[in-house]
Amino acid sequence: MSSRYLLVLPLALALGCDDPESGPLQTDRNAFTYSAHMQGERTLYLRNGRGVIDVEPSADDTLRIEADISWRGGPERPDGVYLSANPTADGILVCSKFGEGTCTVEDYGIKGGRGNPFSSRGLRVAYRVKVPAGVKLDLIGVDTRITSASTAPVKAQSVNGDVTVVTAVGPVRASTINGDVDARMTTLAGGDSVVVSSLNGEAWVFLPETAAFTADLATTNGRVESDFPSLAGGSASRKSIDGAINGGGRVVHVRTLNGRVGVGRLDAEGRSYQRP
Repeated sequence: MSSRYLLVLPLALALGCDDPESGPLQTDRNAFTYSAHMQGERTLYLRNGRGVIDVEPSADDTLRIEADISWRGGPERPDGVYLSANPTADGILVCSKFGEGTCTVEDYGIKGGRGNPFSSRGLRVAYRVKVPAGVKLDLIGVDTRITSASTAPVKAQSVNGDVTVVTAVGPVRASTINGDVDARMTTLAGGDSVVVSSLNGEAWVFLPETAAFTADLATTNGRVESDFPSLAGGSASRKSIDGAINGGGRVVHVRTLNGRVGVGRLDAEGRSYQRP
């Protein structure tokens, strides 16, 4: 499958044969907290190896992050995961560093294997983030579910886990390898295309019913659907849709290998006419 049809997450993932996770679930609540004044046009880079990333709008100009660490076994938290927050040239980088993995803006990888607490004791990190209006998001997870609600452009990528993105200002680039992707934008502001993809799972984009864009949707093993009543100048088939909506405009790419893909309409209040 070419890169035209699917964005593959560029992560170096080195996992050995995992030991089975056993024992009672333990949680260190608010094991990590961070806050900083952050205005629009800056970027929050957040990287998580295993767990959850939940983002919602902040009521002011302060970025707030809380993270729980959970594991299986005895009450003492095992070593193996290190959380940090550091400024970058254009924002803030928040990392969950597992084992001897790497964590930079450009490179994120985790290293597990037999005997490593990441594998044998099921270490997970659950982030709760409140992000100020206008702050861009760049979110990467490995075995991570990502849910994001914001008011600025978003990049959200996972390897194993669903990705859900809602934003008042696009564009959005959202992808996963194993899971579903649901991206919703109330405007198509900005100059970039929208790219939403999965390898094994459904991929959907929801846009305002008045939005002008060009749809480029395809699946290999599944079905393509559209809630928009017309595709001016385009063609529709069971496997693909390629055409203009409301006169055309920014291209909206939606791809999957195994699963449904679709484009849905949002009404004036941001509600979907038909939820997949």
